[in-house]
Amino acid sequence: MKKKSIKRNYIYNLSYQILTLITPLITTPYIARVLRPDGVGIVSYTNSVVTYFVLLAALGTTDYGQREIAYRQDDLRERTRMFWEVFLLRTMTSLLSLIVFFFFTVGSDERLIYLLQAVNIINVIFDITWFFQGMEEFGKTVGRNIVARILNLILIFAFVKTAADIPFYIGSIVFSTLLGHMLLWISLPQYICRISLLEIRPFRNMKGILLLFLPQIAIQVSAVMDKTMLGLITGSDFENGYYEQADRIEKICLTLVSSLGIVMIPRISYVIAKKQKELVEYYVYRAYRSVWFLALPMTIGLIAIADQFVPWFFGDGYDKTIILIRIFSLLLCVVGISSVTGVQYFVPAGKQKEYTISVLLGMLVNFTLNLLLIPHFLSIGAAVATVVGEVIVSASQLCMVRKRFSVVRVLASSKKYIIATLIMGAAVLFVKPWAGNGSIGTVILIGSGGLAYFAVLWFMKDEMMREIIGGFWKTRIRRSGQ
Repeated sequence: MKKKSIKRNYIYNLSYQILTLITPLITTPYIARVLRPDGVGIVSYTNSVVTYFVLLAALGTTDYGQREIAYRQDDLRERTRMFWEVFLLRTMTSLLSLIVFFFFTVGSDERLIYLLQAVNIINVIFDITWFFQGMEEFGKTVGRNIVARILNLILIFAFVKTAADIPFYIGSIVFSTLLGHMLLWISLPQYICRISLLEIRPFRNMKGILLLFLPQIAIQVSAVMDKTMLGLITGSDFENGYYEQADRIEKICLTLVSSLGIVMIPRISYVIAKKQKELVEYYVYRAYRSVWFLALPMTIGLIAIADQFVPWFFGDGYDKTIILIRIFSLLLCVVGISSVTGVQYFVPAGKQKEYTISVLLGMLVNFTLNLLLIPHFLSIGAAVATVVGEVIVSASQLCMVRKRFSVVRVLASSKKYIIATLIMGAAVLFVKPWAGNGSIGTVILIGSGGLAYFAVLWFMKDEMMREIIGGFWKTRIRRSGQ
């Protein structure tokens, strides 16, 4: 089977990940003004609750299915069997989760909102993105979602007019996501074949799935625990609203950092199955460098422009989001490193034990700090707890992987990017007094910072920078010659 281009798949996956976030990025200024912080907080809190049930529905099958399909890329019959086994298991666990969720929300004041959020559980059944990612067919996942995202935009701007339209806002998101999943099924027959029902035994994979379920619990619970605890401890929809908006900006930036990781999981799984150790090291070290290359400048960039960006993007009443964005910016490097060690290496290599220990440690630290900090510092305390928890995850993973990969080499690979980032930060601070306010000023700051960063890397003859520019020019020359 011909292997897919990692660069092409990275572009495809980056496009897909940006696409899944482009709708909230476009609509966030509008929604922030229409729903206000308390309305955004209601959506955030109810979504955090349903996420626990989505986690139960998925049961760790996303990472497991992607890895196992990657192992079986070259075997049509085996990958077909694996697909149906994972799909049937996801269907059964999703239906069970849905039943429990309905009983859980009986009598709730937000019953309608919870029922709409429940569509997220149904989406788990029809989401087969994991299969195409395992096949390294990232291009397939992009086109099938364009229609769904455009529909989402149309529905939001057409029906969400006041703070009372929260149900329409949630409905537009969950049903457009469902449509995107359904469209992906059109391409499935090209990659599977007919097999006997007797060959399909969905519970045969339970041990491996449950081993991956534990770290997934910790990761997902940590991701929404802050919002849930903010709602329970403070009783304030406003605090959840501030936190949600900052978290959304951080996740958009983190998408750019972690997109390569999703592409590398099936490739590293494949070379591990083929016992190609040198290629494993090459891909992993390269992934670490890509994190430094992208995360460091975005971290400093967010810190520098947050006070100018928040007022015009979110509108009045979101001043607290400025400090939250600056705290969350630290997650770009921290989560980026743990994404390489944990998701790109531990999972493909079958090192679930190490992966589980690291994320459970992080979740425990996050939970403990939430209890201590939220009562006194509200959303700021929750943000600090999240950052510290993720630092524990990354540090423990690097400690556990030190015999396989040189931590010194990992850290040393950031040297050029730290220098370039510091110069970039100085350039932004110099331009900031003259850039003006509003969206134009933000664009000027981002442009000047980006120009300074890439110019320094070009002057330092950074290999990754030159490869990107070289690849761009090769593509232009190839196209012009057609």
